[in-house]
Amino acid sequence: MSDELAGAMRERVTHLLPGDRDAAGAPTAFVEGEELWAAIVPERPRIGVRGERRAQAERWKVTLRAGAGVHVGDRLHWRDAAYDVVSVIADPRLMERQDLLMERLS
Repeated sequence: MSDELAGAMRERVTHLLPGDRDAAGAPTAFVEGEELWAAIVPERPRIGVRGERRAQAERWKVTLRAGAGVHVGDRLHWRDAAYDVVSVIADPRLMERQDLLMERLS
């Protein structure tokens, strides 16, 4: 399984970590962390239900090796764009990987 995972990771992303924070604790700047190998595929848009907007930000499903330390609210830099991590999925059946959802920042 790990050979299969390694062969699928063809993209390089940079983990951007929160740097300085304002008085309320919100990050005001992000600093570059480590570069990670990832498997990235587009997330299919879902039809909005009552009250949701139809135009969604560009979303991608990302698979990283477990232990990458990426959390909701972190940012990733990929292909000259910054993305916000909006979801992290840890499947106990697949301990060697971490799946997440990232959304392009406008």
